[in-house]
Amino acid sequence: MKREILIVEDDARFRNVIRRALQGRGFTFHNAGSVRRGIELLDGTPGIQVILLDLKLSEKDEDGTKVRDEDGTKLLEHIKGRSSKYRVIVITGHDSYLAAEQAEGYKVFSYLAKGKESSDQYLIFEVEKAFWDLERVHLTERMDKHLEIQKQITSEAALDQVLDLTCKRALELVGGYACHIRLLDLQKGDFILQACQGVFPNALSAFRERVTTDDVFSGRVARSGRLEIIPDLQSDQDFLEMKRQMLSGANVGEEVKEYLNRVKSAYIVPISTKIFESEVDAVFNISSTVERYFNDEERCRLVDEFITQAEIAITKNWLDIRRKEIHEDYSKSSNLLALISEPGNDLNNIYDIVFDGILEIVKPEMISIFRYNEISERLENVAEYRGDSRAEDVTEVFLSRESLTGSVYADGKTIRLPNPENKIKPTADPRYDAKNEQVHLKLLPSHSIEHYLAVPMKVGEKTVGVIRAVNKRSAYYQDCLSEGSPESGRANRHCLLERGFSKDCQTVLEIIASHLAVAIQNADLVNRLNWKINQMQTLTQVIRRISSDSEGNLDRLLSLIVGKTAEVLHAEICMLYLREEQGNEITLRECYGMPMRENISYRLGEGKTGMVALTGKSTLESRADKSHPGKYNELVRPYLKEDESGNKEIRSFMAVPIITLERSADEKRNGENDGSVARTSLASEGNERDLEPRTAALDAPKEGGAYSEREKIIGVLKVYNKTQEGLLRDSKTSAFFNKDDLQIFETFASQIGVALAIAERNTALSELVGGVCHEIRNKLGIIPTNIELIEEEVESSDGGVLRKKIAGKIDRINNAVSQARVFVRDLLAFSASHFENRQILNINPLVEEAINQIEENAKNIRNIENIRLVKEGFDGEVICNVYKTPFIHIIQNIVMNAYEAMDENEQGILTVTTSKDPSGKIAVITISDTGKGISEEHLPKIYKATFYNKPGGNGLGLWLVKTYLPQMDGIISVKSRLNQGTTFTIQLPTVDETLGDAQ
Repeated sequence: MKREILIVEDDARFRNVIRRALQGRGFTFHNAGSVRRGIELLDGTPGIQVILLDLKLSEKDEDGTKVRDEDGTKLLEHIKGRSSKYRVIVITGHDSYLAAEQAEGYKVFSYLAKGKESSDQYLIFEVEKAFWDLERVHLTERMDKHLEIQKQITSEAALDQVLDLTCKRALELVGGYACHIRLLDLQKGDFILQACQGVFPNALSAFRERVTTDDVFSGRVARSGRLEIIPDLQSDQDFLEMKRQMLSGANVGEEVKEYLNRVKSAYIVPISTKIFESEVDAVFNISSTVERYFNDEERCRLVDEFITQAEIAITKNWLDIRRKEIHEDYSKSSNLLALISEPGNDLNNIYDIVFDGILEIVKPEMISIFRYNEISERLENVAEYRGDSRAEDVTEVFLSRESLTGSVYADGKTIRLPNPENKIKPTADPRYDAKNEQVHLKLLPSHSIEHYLAVPMKVGEKTVGVIRAVNKRSAYYQDCLSEGSPESGRANRHCLLERGFSKDCQTVLEIIASHLAVAIQNADLVNRLNWKINQMQTLTQVIRRISSDSEGNLDRLLSLIVGKTAEVLHAEICMLYLREEQGNEITLRECYGMPMRENISYRLGEGKTGMVALTGKSTLESRADKSHPGKYNELVRPYLKEDESGNKEIRSFMAVPIITLERSADEKRNGENDGSVARTSLASEGNERDLEPRTAALDAPKEGGAYSEREKIIGVLKVYNKTQEGLLRDSKTSAFFNKDDLQIFETFASQIGVALAIAERNTALSELVGGVCHEIRNKLGIIPTNIELIEEEVESSDGGVLRKKIAGKIDRINNAVSQARVFVRDLLAFSASHFENRQILNINPLVEEAINQIEENAKNIRNIENIRLVKEGFDGEVICNVYKTPFIHIIQNIVMNAYEAMDENEQGILTVTTSKDPSGKIAVITISDTGKGISEEHLPKIYKATFYNKPGGNGLGLWLVKTYLPQMDGIISVKSRLNQGTTFTIQLPTVDETLGDAQ
């Protein structure tokens, strides 16, 4: 710092003497020939520290003529309030010493005798001593001020209090006009006024509460990161423009005007704590009313000491903030891990949870999750969140190392732009996907790509995908977007934090990525397992349907088989070929995904499909061999879905044999083959290969009493191309069939073979039962007629004597005929010829029809006149999907049993009720009687065909009810107490007529 001396002496020669004596010692001299001039220099030269003052002066005019005497104490009075800043050496004669009390009041440092033979050394010593004393006091003051600030920093004082104190003490020590500190708002990205000292409260409006890096002075320093010294604000164009704008506003206070007019120079310094990033975190701004006041390096160094104190205070505060944020972020990450690990989460739920977590912690404008498809060898965008909602139009696909995102996958390393080492925007990086930039800009609400953060998702050392975050939001984000119109392309850069994603953001996203990779892997395993379970459940349902079908509609069964096969395997096209008995060809019987065609067949051994029919060995081509086109490829291709290139190609295909067990007498099987083969399974995935047989030998029959069974190929199931619908997006073979699919396919085909055989036997048996029943019924029709003729003959022959002898025998014959008719009725009711298609009907009229038919034949019911029938709930509609005639017979069977249970009651009550359960999804039919009841011993046996406990019973009624009710998806239950009565309850799923589906 300069050492400046003010010499107030009216004698120019003496002033020169003093200057010569002190010359060469680094002093700067200011000369005043009068007190008035001395005061002017003091006010205009803040660097003056030592004053050499003559107490007796004469003010002279331009000619040197004395005008008046002056008293040097006027100057002392002028500086009395700030005398600690100066050291005053009084130049005096022998009679002009100040009284001791007066000298103490004016803080006079020492005296220099005038008119005596004082040596130069004495003058030098006194002046140097004055500067040394100032420096001592200054150092003490500096230390005290800094210690005071340090105590505030180490205490629990608020940051704004510490910074206010720092500004205040800096002004006191340096002698500035105003001082303020702006601190970065970490959430909004602009700089807020955190401390301000040196101006009147009403002048604070001169300092805007917030500035951005687009603004001048503090904003400019924050943007550049470089300090600025402005020597003359009143000639600075930026200041003058700012001043003009402020003064042109309404209601500008006088104190604001005074500040704007008086301030002359400024020293503006950036502060960087490097806590979050190596960017500017705060700006220290100190000003003076003196031009070039901060051109003094020593003065600036003094200011820098206070800037260091401010930096320490901010660092301490931000370290506390960061510790809390890191703790919160890790806590939120742990909660996120717990949420995505909960059982039952599917991938969409997991993605939503991850989006919520990243939005809360990292706060990007867009989040994208990419997964690598090993078959297509591309990184696919599987889920994305933009702005304030989940995106639906997700189409991005990258090759490995293509674009920034592809590079993250290929290298397995995070990319963050900008970052401390590389300040460029993402769009300036050579790896950036420039060809899709306009697409991205339209999708982003801010219409800008400012920040990029992408981290690899890894399971162990293997990279399986990428999480990408674009644009760090500021707290202004929602407000900014609401102010601008997206259609106009308006981009408000303050929607986004200028510094972008921090290292902490990167760390959190890397943690989340590792959690997500494991969660996806687990979800994949669960989904694949569930998928296989669903496949097996579908297979079981189909087999149960085929095995229990009594309608004999083979075409419908085949259509069901083919459709469900395509559904289970997610195949675009499925074809079923069957072999005619003793034929050498397999012919297309049913297909899914394309129209049915006639005359489509393969000779045994012809092509890949024919070889499956001949050998019983399955074929899998995960990637279809295009060098060996199939016989009907051109017929199939038009019905396939287009691939990514817009072509319709056979990408993948499987064919498996359908095998049944053939039974024959042992003597007919010795040494014969008849084309029967063992089941086969695929040894490994790939194109058509040799397969290991499932059984030991092709000709080994299965012994079964007097018969042996062997496997026989009856057809081939074939599928083309795996669809994307309903499949896991993460499946490594989502576009191609694999050996897991083949295993399911073979299981399906083998069970279908068994089921078809059962279905054929059921059909044959049903037809046989129907034929036998018709034949018996025809014969039964003859017996009553002939008995009547016999009775007439006997009556007329001997006057009725013989009639009386054989009456009991005739009654027994009639009873037997009646019982046989009931037996035939029961069998016929459930034979194939009496089944029709299921219909969606109101079951109330059907129950009434069943009861009415019984009442019309009341003569067959004993004691009916003593039984009261009660019907409840028949007014409304109860819609179910039933077989009409069998349903009526089921009701009749139970109602007849109820009547018969009350045939000895003096007063019986039969109650039939229809209703729905509270959910409305189940129809409930109850049939209650007040009859004999069923013993606990007999209850478990009533549904067995061999059980009956009433005279003339056959046991078939309830057995048939129990057997065929499940074909309508119904169940039956019973409650009974001896001598109190029995209640049967039938439950059937209701149907929503608007949907047409059973609930």
